[in-house]
Amino acid sequence: SPEAVMHGGLVNDAFYSETPARLGMLASALSSRDLSVESTEPDVPAWTNGNVVYVNGTANVQTQLKELCVQSALLAAGSLDSEIVRRLARRPNLAKRYLSVEGQRALAALEGVLPPLMRPLIDHALASRTSSPLTSLAIALGQENVPDPPQFFGSIQVRKLLAAETRAGGAASTGQHSPRQQQDKELT
Repeated sequence: SPEAVMHGGLVNDAFYSETPARLGMLASALSSRDLSVESTEPDVPAWTNGNVVYVNGTANVQTQLKELCVQSALLAAGSLDSEIVRRLARRPNLAKRYLSVEGQRALAALEGVLPPLMRPLIDHALASRTSSPLTSLAIALGQENVPDPPQFFGSIQVRKLLAAETRAGGAASTGQHSPRQQQDKELT
């Protein structure tokens, strides 16, 4: 549990001696799907393809934890569903504005289960402007002033998300269980 590794809101660095792989269980719990965590190339912002959360390999553990929480929250909130992601393709400024608004909404939605160090970082004023990924997209498309997302929000890698969905197909792309095909044989 997040509480087992948190002490007074600070991350217990000794527990995460094998960071970021040990963060996989937290990523899976927050996103309600099976996720692993890997490092990005040095100084590449955090991102996810829906199966793996990539955190900045040169960042400290607290920054990696923040990155993981944001990317996992985006997955849990449906923020990176293909319907939305396709509309962000080839529009990096729109993707950045969307990430700023939707990232705050996704974090606010998970506030009760986030590690304590994340809670003060939520911009409730921005999060309250939206109630869904589609509303966040409408705000991002509009003329309203939207602040840049914090650096630990990472980025939305549209091509990589869509490619992972295409490779996985169906339920696997949304992290849902895909039951085996039923056979019509009688058990003996």
